[in-house]
Amino acid sequence: MEKLYNLIDELKESLDNEEKVKAIKIIQEQLKEDKKLLELVEEYNRCNNPKLKDEIVKNENFKKYKHLENEINYIIVSINQKLKEINEVDNKG
Repeated sequence: MEKLYNLIDELKESLDNEEKVKAIKIIQEQLKEDKKLLELVEEYNRCNNPKLKDEIVKNENFKKYKHLENEINYIIVSINQKLKEINEVDNKG
């Protein structure tokens, strides 16, 4: 089990150093600073207007963020599969 914990620590560290993770953190900060986008999101949350949603998803940083989010989710799924395999091997042996 200790092997699994060590591997998880290594994976977390390597994930933090992954270029996609670094990029999404930068874009996330840019999104937080985009006053117009934040206003659109707040307004959309109040009235659920599809036109506002269209405006939000057309934002270039939002599109980049969602793309990177999907790529990172694929990485996480892959890591989870590997951890499951390792855990199954540890439990057998």
